Amino acid sequence: MPYVRKHGNQVALVHGERDSTGAVQQRVLFSLYSKPEAEAAIGLRHTDPPLSLQGLLELRYERLRFDWKKIGAAIAALKDELPDRYDYPISGVAPLLRSGLVGMLKALLVADPPTMHSAADALKENQRELLLLRQIIDDRLAVIAKVQPHEFNRDNEFGWRARLAGGMPAEVWERLEGMKSRGDRDGAEAFARLLVEAWPEFADGYNTLGWAALDRKEFDAALAWFARALGVGRTLFPKRIPKFRWWSDIETRPYMRALRNTALALAWAGRHAEVLPWCDRMELECFDTDAADVSRAAACLNLRRWREALDAATRTATMWPQENLVAAFAAFELANHDEALARWLHAAIQRPRAARMLLGSEPGPEPKSPEEVEDHNACVYLMRSLGTYLKRKPARRFFTAIMSAQEVRMLIQEHDAALKSWREHQGTNRTSYDRMMDMRTPAFAREHARRLKYLLGA
Repeated sequence: MPYVRKHGNQVALVHGERDSTGAVQQRVLFSLYSKPEAEAAIGLRHTDPPLSLQGLLELRYERLRFDWKKIGAAIAALKDELPDRYDYPISGVAPLLRSGLVGMLKALLVADPPTMHSAADALKENQRELLLLRQIIDDRLAVIAKVQPHEFNRDNEFGWRARLAGGMPAEVWERLEGMKSRGDRDGAEAFARLLVEAWPEFADGYNTLGWAALDRKEFDAALAWFARALGVGRTLFPKRIPKFRWWSDIETRPYMRALRNTALALAWAGRHAEVLPWCDRMELECFDTDAADVSRAAACLNLRRWREALDAATRTATMWPQENLVAAFAAFELANHDEALARWLHAAIQRPRAARMLLGSEPGPEPKSPEEVEDHNACVYLMRSLGTYLKRKPARRFFTAIMSAQEVRMLIQEHDAALKSWREHQGTNRTSYDRMMDMRTPAFAREHARRLKYLLGA
């Protein structure tokens, strides 16, 4: 818990933390440089604009618990030992910005390719990061003429806002997610590398780097990044948080994502037996049962544990219809062909791209609509997760014959037409929407499976 101590000519709020050796080191959270600032900190003096140091500190150090009664009393006891005035900088961020500018200028001028060939290699190695930095500089310079001071962006005479601005801004996450959504994977990876160097506690930065390695099929590297995300993510947890709140609390999510990502990386690496303990961890540690069942279903299918695969996939197929493709494969292996047909129809109507590609068909045109993108993403996940099972041929021959049947093709086309009509006439006609939703129900799939039972002899 943070406490107050005299620190040279300052009064400092410090917190004890253990380093890598286990020794406790004092970290200075904030320093008070003058008597007026100390008085403002404990509410004996107003600032312009009015700011609460308590609120700013709690926002900056969200994971720490402050005993403000004790802290206030300690500051009051030491405030008279501080000087009556201190020459505060006009901008608390100015020293950091200036040192960064000077360091970058020196580094760029020294890295002169015509006089030192290794400089060309260094610039090429950091090209993405330099381009990102240039974009951020351009963004910052573009807004400075438009920004006007107001009570929510103006600092007080002690520079409290700027001095407590060292935490990672929310804008960072938005930029990173924007790169991912635009498909700029190289840019997202380069940005994430910079971010974890600037803020080593940014756990989702390690998750991003793990995904980049996973896309390149560098499985060991991906697992190492996810392990780093787990280690850092666990330190972000609030104290005494109940398990049922894990997913709703933003600070627990990087750790939960890392659990999921680790199971995924092991599956894509073909290490299916190792996936199952991670599924157990997802359930036991944070009640992430749905994600655990998705990974468990794929792992069990690859391991030929058909009943377990069917049960796990069944539990999540209502939420994610592509899981009924896994369930259908498992039902086929259990020689329950009626069940296999019903589950395949339920999934194929909603995820036709995934169904076709699992059987060896070409992907077709680029996905455009949200449903097509969702279908494509489901396909990628299943193709990589079921790599071992998909080498088996009997099930693929069985379901290929079903997908080739004209009646099945017509059902898929009818659903696509209903979806397209609903999108074009939203709010004016519910007929297409009602038909689309009816075709997505398990009851619809089972009814048509009974009608198409003759296909089981194909």
